Amino acid sequence: MQNNPLLASRNRKNDTIIPLVEQFFKQVSERFRAKIVSWSSQDIPTRIAAVEASSMHDLFNNLEFKDSVIYAAISIRGVPVEGCLMIQFPLFARLLEVSMGGEGGSDFSAPIRSLTLVEDIFAARLVKLIKEQLEKSWSFGRKGIEVRLVNPSLNQPAFGPKAKTMEVITATIDIGPVSSPYGLMSIALPSQMFERAFGASLVSADEEEEVTSFENVLDVKIDLVAELQRITVTVNELKALQEGSFIPLHTQMDVCLRVNGKKRFMGVFGDNNGMRSVQITEKCVHND
Repeated sequence: MQNNPLLASRNRKNDTIIPLVEQFFKQVSERFRAKIVSWSSQDIPTRIAAVEASSMHDLFNNLEFKDSVIYAAISIRGVPVEGCLMIQFPLFARLLEVSMGGEGGSDFSAPIRSLTLVEDIFAARLVKLIKEQLEKSWSFGRKGIEVRLVNPSLNQPAFGPKAKTMEVITATIDIGPVSSPYGLMSIALPSQMFERAFGASLVSADEEEEVTSFENVLDVKIDLVAELQRITVTVNELKALQEGSFIPLHTQMDVCLRVNGKKRFMGVFGDNNGMRSVQITEKCVHND
């Protein structure tokens, strides 16, 4: 299977794109957590364990999801390829338990073959929650996304052989306290939806020039840091710092500007109309 252009090599453009994909799934995770907390009145942490390119075939053969899994196929309007939601049953059962006032500490490791009526209703509620958070977290471009999730089931969705080989971007979310996690949930979305959002013409890193359209993501916020100088101090010197302390710097006033942690511009420190500012003097070209 060819590498997904979004998550393959971290070239110049991907350095900007990859954090946006990860941030999207982080927002989904945090919104999901907020809703579960309101349902259960308990703080249930969520952590992004991984974001990676894969296929539905690889996802269905993931050993983490080999026993008692709740599935729901994901369709994105306008995208011909489907994705999938996968929830380990122990995680699902603990979320149900805490939502009904329990502690979430029961043992749900035994395999199951069917859902009870209560479990079936809660599964539909949980899937609806994921659908809403996917739509609310999508902020790329002027248009949102319309998500449809098929009724949850213990049976894998009936994807055809070709569909199983299509690429998806999968976020695996670890839910529950670190000391006693509830389990894992994976959200696999078609890579095409990200390619369209970030510009489908992502070019191989081997080419000299890369042409990527960022028209649809111009309103997405990224971190720009102006770094005057990096210095090394001892632990004793660090402990001695307090309000009013001075840190000596070189007289050279060059400033390094970093975008998402990567050096992108050089400038000089000064003022503009009475305000401290940085004037860009050089654009840094990288082949990373």
